[in-house]
Amino acid sequence: MAKENKIRFNFSFVHYGSILSPEPGKIALDVGNRLCPGVIDHHQPGAENDCAASLVLRYPHYVTDHPKGSRSEEITLITHISPDMDAVTAAFFSCHLLLHGHFPRFAKKIGNYVRDVDRGICSRRTDVSVTAYGIFTALCELIRRRAQAENRSKERIWRTRTDQGFSLWRYLISEMKKKPTDLHDLSSLEFPRFYREARNLLLQDYTDYLDDLKKGIQKQVILPGKDGNAGKADALLVSDPRSLLFRSHARGDTRHSPGGKGFTMLAVNFGNRRYIISVDSLSPYYLKGLGELLDIAETEKRKAQGREQKGDPKPGYNSPDPWYDGRNPFHNYGIVDTPWNGTVLTWEEIAAVIQSYSETHACGLA
Repeated sequence: MAKENKIRFNFSFVHYGSILSPEPGKIALDVGNRLCPGVIDHHQPGAENDCAASLVLRYPHYVTDHPKGSRSEEITLITHISPDMDAVTAAFFSCHLLLHGHFPRFAKKIGNYVRDVDRGICSRRTDVSVTAYGIFTALCELIRRRAQAENRSKERIWRTRTDQGFSLWRYLISEMKKKPTDLHDLSSLEFPRFYREARNLLLQDYTDYLDDLKKGIQKQVILPGKDGNAGKADALLVSDPRSLLFRSHARGDTRHSPGGKGFTMLAVNFGNRRYIISVDSLSPYYLKGLGELLDIAETEKRKAQGREQKGDPKPGYNSPDPWYDGRNPFHNYGIVDTPWNGTVLTWEEIAAVIQSYSETHACGLA
């Protein structure tokens, strides 16, 4: 049996889209804007068609070789604020590899699942909400609620999300050892008491989605096609959805979407601070050019307000802190996200840019 290493892991959290260089004793995961020893990210242009977790599996030497020559008994793992399932799983794989010299059992199955989730390919059945992603998301919500009541720091919240994600994967791996387990449907699993509160949140989640649907704006938009042909798609614009699995429910909502095929495009406003616009990765459409339009509107309004961004443009973009436009192969222009320092645009102005984008592509209808 291989001797296990004694390593102390520290965690550090940086803003989405941060550009990082390799540093001794540190490994950046799902952030950093490059793929090399010590930095494993997939958001940069030209990145491979993988998520951070599956990239760790593909390039284990980028994890194991980097700490050599440093104080290898203490390693700092860096990821983005509010770490999601991809970031947490990439960290889980990295820690296991560094401690034990190999990945955990079922790592490939887990990596493929997380890659699907990160692409937006997840269970769309309204009768199935108890999935691995669902449980993780519900745990994060419970952590948020308790932290709010106890006035915990954001750093502590993000570390707790990471710890709970590690514990969840250990539990699910133990279940997979006993019997075949479908990570897309855990409804038949006998969860221990610790996870039952999270499961109960998920069992009422579709009802929360229906409430979100009532307050949202449904419309049809014209989107550019990946094959060059534009087409009509159902869109849903919602502020502060209560449903934890809002994206999954909306994508598969053939009952309520105007065209009966689910909502291909989603635009979500989170507390007038973060705005995420996305399209179904299984659809023939994408959002190429939308991020650029929002960036132009951002720059013009900032100039009018005397709040121009300082510094050199981010490589490949026209501003230092641009709207992320999903230009890497993994996202393939399927998602647009707010600049990490926030936006001066209002929800109404963002919706107007989306409408203008749709009208621009109306002439491309086949």
